[in-house]
Amino acid sequence: MASADRKTIEVERRDDLGKGAAKRARRIGQVPASVYGLKLDPFSVTVPHRRIDEVLHLATGRNTILTLAMAGADKRRQVM
Repeated sequence: MASADRKTIEVERRDDLGKGAAKRARRIGQVPASVYGLKLDPFSVTVPHRRIDEVLHLATGRNTILTLAMAGADKRRQVM
C-alpha cells in the first residue's frame, strides 16, 4: 500500500446527531467525528474504528496529515 493510500480515510456523512446517535455509531465500530476549518461549514462524519487505529499506528502517529474521502462524493479534504 502506497504511503498516500495509507493516509486516506473514507468517511460517511452523519446526519443523526447527539449522544444517542454517537453511542449507536460506536456500537457498530464507527467513530463519530466533526470536520471543521477555514471557510468551511462544519459537518459530522463517522469513521471506521479499525481505519483510525491503522493510521494512528503509522510512524508519524498522531501528528499525521490525513486525507478524508467522503463516501459517495468526489470531495477530499486534508485534516490533521
